[in-house]
Amino acid sequence: MGGFGSGRQGSLPVIENGLKLDLRRMRKQGQFIPDVSFAGGRLVWSDTHSGAQVANIGFSFCSSGDHPWFRVQYTTTQRASEPQKIDEKFNLERFSQPYGGYRWNFICPQSSKRAQCLYLPPGATRFRSRHGFRVPLQYRSQCEDTTSRHITQMHKVTYKVLDAGKPEWREKYRAWDFPPKPPGMHWRTYNRLEERYDYYDAASAAAIAECILRFG
Repeated sequence: MGGFGSGRQGSLPVIENGLKLDLRRMRKQGQFIPDVSFAGGRLVWSDTHSGAQVANIGFSFCSSGDHPWFRVQYTTTQRASEPQKIDEKFNLERFSQPYGGYRWNFICPQSSKRAQCLYLPPGATRFRSRHGFRVPLQYRSQCEDTTSRHITQMHKVTYKVLDAGKPEWREKYRAWDFPPKPPGMHWRTYNRLEERYDYYDAASAAAIAECILRFG
């Protein structure tokens, strides 16, 4: 795993240009299971446009007992001429929800804060929370103009629909501006996402038109 993401020299690291460990997403996809003594697998990141694999890491975890943990193992070429092997274990913490169940969090080894997500931005070698780096992380929307922010939101809605489908279905409709309803998704959910997409589409068109009128 190396060379992932890019950015302007001297700019703050952008979260979307790196990798993210998301416990909530892993639970939804069945990759993280509560109350098991040991389990593991591999996490794979792919380019949202081409579908090509960008990075992959091995992971294992223990989600039972008094000291649950999550371990990652991968190789990176960031900040080194030779590949560097990373093997790191994070403590996990769970706390009860008002209506039952638990919410799981990583404990960031740098900041000691709870976080549902850990990030590996471009140039970094280890996953940390947003507060675990020497420089602040920013979202892409924080450094975009109005039109770009609307287009980014359109892409996010599209990817949310694509992620709900199986791999072969995603590959079939990856090039669509807005894909059809994936099998298994409720029409109510799909219609809500389509409305959001149409809203940002209209907003971006309006912003472009305003820019054209302003600058002739």
